[in-house]
Amino acid sequence: MVTPTTAAWPPYWTTQAKTLDKGAPLIDPTDWFDIPKGLVLGVLRVLWWLAWDFCVQTVGWSIGWCVLRVLTLGRYPEERLGGVDEAGTYTAFLVEVVGLGVLAAGIWGLAGARP
Repeated sequence: MVTPTTAAWPPYWTTQAKTLDKGAPLIDPTDWFDIPKGLVLGVLRVLWWLAWDFCVQTVGWSIGWCVLRVLTLGRYPEERLGGVDEAGTYTAFLVEVVGLGVLAAGIWGLAGARP
């Protein structure tokens, strides 16, 4: 007599026999969409990175550079307007954060969302 390997019902050999009799399909239709889906996700990730890079570095640097130049009477930052790549990490971070903060404050002020 054959005894089941687990206490669960139905016994192991009956569920195994059903899966062996059924057989697996040679080509699963859902696999056809994995390659295009992966390609589309890769393209979307690159576009997201470009958009983020553009928003933070270009827009943030430009606005922050103008604001800091006006506030410091042309002394800081020492780099030119398009010189985000030449700036140090601390300078680039500070200028971009100031630029994005001024942009957010401007949008908030123009939206009329004052407390």
